Amino acid sequence: MTKKEIAMNPGMMTFDDIQHRLTSHQPVLPSQDQRTPASVALILREEASGLEILFVERAAREGDPWSGDLGFPGGKVEERDENAQAAAERETGEEIGLDLRNARYLGRLSDVAGVRLPIRVSCFVYGIKEVGLLCPSQEVREAFWVPLDSLVDPESRVTAIFHFGDEVMECPAIRLPLPEKPLLWGLTHRLLGEFLEILGYARPKEKEEAPCRCPNQGCERHSDCENCRAYHEEKGNAPYCGRKEDGMVMKQG
Repeated sequence: MTKKEIAMNPGMMTFDDIQHRLTSHQPVLPSQDQRTPASVALILREEASGLEILFVERAAREGDPWSGDLGFPGGKVEERDENAQAAAERETGEEIGLDLRNARYLGRLSDVAGVRLPIRVSCFVYGIKEVGLLCPSQEVREAFWVPLDSLVDPESRVTAIFHFGDEVMECPAIRLPLPEKPLLWGLTHRLLGEFLEILGYARPKEKEEAPCRCPNQGCERHSDCENCRAYHEEKGNAPYCGRKEDGMVMKQG
């Protein structure tokens, strides 16, 4: 499909279109560190009306930092997993009963790191044509599909107040076309943002970041730079250059 055709109807992209764009994209994969590795699967299915993306709503569980949040199926990488992709496939099977071994692997996104929590998440993209009955585990309240078209609608972009532990944050989010569902934000919002950008759309809009005062001026994306974050936390400088996501609160000058 041409860029003009995609812009007019993004949901009509094919798996070939998406695989081509992901193959042409160079994901950012940081070296191993002390963060807990986790993996998720961004799963697409073909419907007559266009492509849809699978989300899960986490079950409400005390002590779970993502209790009740929306996300992609996935979880921690375990020793038994051959690699991060194998972990994403295993977790998807355990959480919603979907076997990705017969799905079409389309590519991967950049890893994203949590800020408040020491976690690093890898995301692998799959396309599937026939989906049987999903069987959510106790960790998942519901698994459901959302049209890709609705996720690129500017009217779905909002800024909202979220609670993370004892912190209160104002963060960018996406309102799904399902009134009963919570807003999509945090790590999943960041992963979805990169995916939409790869498809040719602007990332979900975030508040403009304040100029960074740390010495690491060679950093292209101060929001994701560990050196920037460490510098500001050590010096107590304001404004802080990081995102207001994942439990991070921007300091005000």
